[in-house]
Amino acid sequence: MSSFSQTLKTLLAIAAARMDVENSRRGNKADVFEFRLLAAADQAEPELPASGWLDLSRLLRVTPTLHDRELHLQVQAQGYAALRQVSKRHARLVSADGLLNLDFGFDSQGAGLLVLANSEAVRRALGDYRILLTKVTPA
Repeated sequence: MSSFSQTLKTLLAIAAARMDVENSRRGNKADVFEFRLLAAADQAEPELPASGWLDLSRLLRVTPTLHDRELHLQVQAQGYAALRQVSKRHARLVSADGLLNLDFGFDSQGAGLLVLANSEAVRRALGDYRILLTKVTPA
């Protein structure tokens, strides 16, 4: 790749990152990430996608993993703007039905982990929930 092409590629990446950061700073809604799962036509309840799912703004990915009777949810920032927004922040996962109301934190790499019971009620609650960032920084 020529130096001109490399320079152009770098400039475009910087511009895209700046735009992501600016978009993430707008409004208080930037601290709320909404997740919704839809059931397939032949299912009464939504299935948790094994490959994970993105919030409606596409800034966070949640990936479920089964461990015995536990359901581990790995939460990961997607992109530079999301990383800046969630890095070293406390958060709360709150389901629409009120069943889940859990505190967790993001590390410096924009990752967080929640450990839940592997039950039908919890799986239903994960069909519609929010992750809310708090103002407190973890120690």
